[in-house]
Amino acid sequence: ADTTGTLPLPVAGMPYENLTEEAFEDIKNEWTPSFYGGFMVNYAPIKKVNVNLSGYFYGEQTYSRYFYNNATLQHTTMSTTLDPNIIINAKVAYRVTDNFSVYINARNLLSHGNTEMAYNDKIKGLYMGGVSFNF
Repeated sequence: ADTTGTLPLPVAGMPYENLTEEAFEDIKNEWTPSFYGGFMVNYAPIKKVNVNLSGYFYGEQTYSRYFYNNATLQHTTMSTTLDPNIIINAKVAYRVTDNFSVYINARNLLSHGNTEMAYNDKIKGLYMGGVSFNF
């Protein structure tokens, strides 16, 4: 068979140009969040001050993994569910001169300590202050 210009799909078993809407399946993927979004607001109340607020949020997701346990000779599935989460970050900067500014910065302002990915560290808030030099 001449397959020039076609890319076979192992799941559908047919080249792309032969695909129809009926060849696709609508399935729920629990490994991805049920919803996801974000925002960013940048505000300068006066010329020397900048306030930035940003964040993102996502819905519940389930991570599962199938593996073979050599110690027990058993096939096993491990699974964990991550709760919905929101991360809010804020930064306030004051420009002392055109080349020098000071700032305070808060990452994960709510400091809820949720994990963002399965089997990952719990993320606490991070609060910092600093200076910025431009050359």
